[in-house]
Amino acid sequence: MPHSSGGGFHGGGFHTGGGFHSGGHSGHNLNIVTHRISKTHYAGAHAYIFYHHHFPHVVYSSESPLEKDLTKSWIHTIILFLVCLIPFGIIFGTGLHFPKKLNTNYDTRIIIEDDAGYLTDDQETLLKNTFLTFYDKTGITPSFAAPGGFTMMFWPSSLEDYAYADYLTKFKDEKHWLIVYRGGENYHFECIQGNDTDHILNLKVRQDFYKYLNDHLEDGEHIYTALTGAFDFIMPTVMNPCFCPESDAIAPAVLIGLVAIPALGFAIYQLVASYRFKDAVKYPDGSILKHCPYCSNPYYTKTVKKCPKCGAILEDDTPQVKPKTKEKDSIQEDEYAIDPKQFEIDKDNF
Repeated sequence: MPHSSGGGFHGGGFHTGGGFHSGGHSGHNLNIVTHRISKTHYAGAHAYIFYHHHFPHVVYSSESPLEKDLTKSWIHTIILFLVCLIPFGIIFGTGLHFPKKLNTNYDTRIIIEDDAGYLTDDQETLLKNTFLTFYDKTGITPSFAAPGGFTMMFWPSSLEDYAYADYLTKFKDEKHWLIVYRGGENYHFECIQGNDTDHILNLKVRQDFYKYLNDHLEDGEHIYTALTGAFDFIMPTVMNPCFCPESDAIAPAVLIGLVAIPALGFAIYQLVASYRFKDAVKYPDGSILKHCPYCSNPYYTKTVKKCPKCGAILEDDTPQVKPKTKEKDSIQEDEYAIDPKQFEIDKDNF
């Protein structure tokens, strides 16, 4: 369907309309967190021991943080990384323009309806020649309408709505560029373009055209002079390749990025955590904290057979002192409970 191309009015500057259109979309939630892993005990959780930088660390989880979580974390990370590419795809997909002249297999009659009488006969002829030059270069057929008389008596509240209805009345294709103008001290113009013209009448072209047209009308130039000047201004470069993302494309791209990028960051955190926890073991019955007889590095018995630091073979036959815990903080009903403060995870290492 044709759509607003842009416009302008006295004292209000110009606008470029919207050149990017897409349908609705549905959202899906990604379950990133496989299960809860905590540094403090919670109901239904068991203690797990893992080693980082040679030292034992204690975490609590309701499920075993094994290597299967590493696979899940990789899947989540890859999916979210691909989602994060969507905003860049939208911006580059709508921003890269390689204009190609439109096929002229449609009604290419140039229509100039000056019911308000702004143009002389000579100006109308010269304006038509300017339109024809633009058509020969792009395949787009420009047209001009300046309603007056009876139409002005029933002027709609929105000139853009009028221009849109006028386009549908006059043209049965998507290859025209209609410029509707209302003159006077408080001039106003609105333009409608067919969808097939979007790769040529991109954001940069529209900005250049409407800024020129509006600035010169604001300076008091006649509509004929300002309009022909605007076409002459854009024609040398209108078919040049360019990168100019549509403003309507940037908003959804930013929205997706604001959601996906933080989620990707959390997925990467989960991935790192999964690497940390993949070798974690459930706290064994009777395990106590001991120190390597060769390097004094701490370790929990029944969790490793070699010293995490020096690699010496460990003998767990001779029990040493159990880790000190405050009696009031002990959880008697949890057979796996150990002192969670003995070796807390250092947040700076995550």
